Amino acid sequence: MIRRLLLLIPIVLTSYARFALEHAPAPVACDLITLDDVHSVLGASWTAGPASMNTNTDTFTSCYYVNGVGNIVAFTVVKAPKGGAKAELARRQANVAVKHPVVAIPDLCEGAMTEQLTASNVTLIAASGTWMVQVQVMVSNKPDVEAEKKLAAGACRRIKG
Repeated sequence: MIRRLLLLIPIVLTSYARFALEHAPAPVACDLITLDDVHSVLGASWTAGPASMNTNTDTFTSCYYVNGVGNIVAFTVVKAPKGGAKAELARRQANVAVKHPVVAIPDLCEGAMTEQLTASNVTLIAASGTWMVQVQVMVSNKPDVEAEKKLAAGACRRIKG
C-alpha cells in the first residue's frame, strides 16, 4: 500500500508543477531589466518612464525607461500561447519574414531574433521558458540593437519558467 502511494507522489508533483507554471503570474518586467541594467548599458541619465506598467498579471507585464525625446527602452514579457514560446517565435518569424527582415541572434535566448519593420523600428524578440520577451531600444530616434542584445541577455537569465 505504501509503495503504491509512493509511486503516486511523482505524478502528483509533476501535475502540480505543470499547473503552477501554466498559472504563474508574469515576472515583473522592471525586475528583469532594471534601471541599473539600463544605466550600465546606456548611461546614468536614463530614468523610469512614466508609462511603466509594472503590472504582474498572468500573461503580460512591461517596463519603460526614458532619456529625453527620442530615447526609450521598452521591455515587455508576454506568456506564449499554447504550444510554447519557441513555437510562437517560429510562427512569428515566418509571418514577419514575408515582408520584413528578420535576423537570428544565436547564443542569446531561445530563438532570439530581431524584426526590422522599418529602418527606425527594430525589435528584439526571444523566448525564455514559457515567456516571450520583447526589447526595443531607441537612441536619438534610431534603433540600438547592440543595447537590445545586452538587455535581453540579462532578462533571459533572470526569467524563471
